[in-house]
Amino acid sequence: MEQTLEAFAGQMSMYQDEVSFIVCNNASTDGTDSFLAGVQKKYPFYEYINFTEHVAVGYSLSRAIEQAKGEYVLMWGDDDLPAPFMLSILLSELKGKKDVCLIHFNRLVGYDNKVATINKVSVLQNNLSWATLEYKDMNSFLNKYVLDLTFMSSFVFKKTMWGNVDTGFHYGYEFLGKILHGYKPENKLLYLQYPLCIQRKPFNRPWMNKSPYYRFIGIPNMYSDFEKWGLIDSAKELWMRQGNTTRDFLSIMSQTSVYKKEYRPLFKQIVKHQYSFTRKFLTFFFVFISPAWLYKFIRKRTFR
Repeated sequence: MEQTLEAFAGQMSMYQDEVSFIVCNNASTDGTDSFLAGVQKKYPFYEYINFTEHVAVGYSLSRAIEQAKGEYVLMWGDDDLPAPFMLSILLSELKGKKDVCLIHFNRLVGYDNKVATINKVSVLQNNLSWATLEYKDMNSFLNKYVLDLTFMSSFVFKKTMWGNVDTGFHYGYEFLGKILHGYKPENKLLYLQYPLCIQRKPFNRPWMNKSPYYRFIGIPNMYSDFEKWGLIDSAKELWMRQGNTTRDFLSIMSQTSVYKKEYRPLFKQIVKHQYSFTRKFLTFFFVFISPAWLYKFIRKRTFR
């Protein structure tokens, strides 16, 4: 968080009359409250709220968004870094465009492998230009960027989009449905091709064991609701293109072999979103039979 706030400080000093920045502390017990007090003394434009009750991530995001003061909201992860000119570009894109409801932007992705720097940095969408792409319907927009949007630091949205729709079955991605459900066809969606964010990926993520749960239950449930809400034409087609490709399936489903006790009771929920005999068999194999070492071998072969 310290690096993130330092990275934003220069931009916030220039745009503090146009942008408010609120850090929401989800009742952390690691000294975050005193750290934030010190940051505010150094940079008075940072505001913070120390909540007294620790809540689940989904509700924590809802609680934070309620504190937002502006017309548009940018949620930001405490590990991620902004490009030096990010706020300037976003404010420029939004100025005078009342019909724009969401701006999604490209990003750099790197790893934090017990070092002070971010390494192995790459561009997520590597066909770059300065052009801003405009989409007039959510179906074409989501067919291109839906998985990228599950990274919450990569888009700005109109606060009025946020709704009370139930997304409890979108495990891991509850926030996204609450935003997209508020889309209106008369609104425009923008995509900025130039990277405006650096996503830091730790090698040892605390939620690693939940990755198959989020991917093979949460995402198809989310797509199903998107179809019900009229945002996309076909949940099944989107699922097979974005989220359940052969590469995704092998690299993520094989993780269940490491956490068999967790995933055996969930087998029926997982397998119902796999449509071929081969995929169903492999799902069974990973969840019930495969030795844990096979996951490391497959991942190494898939991502070498």
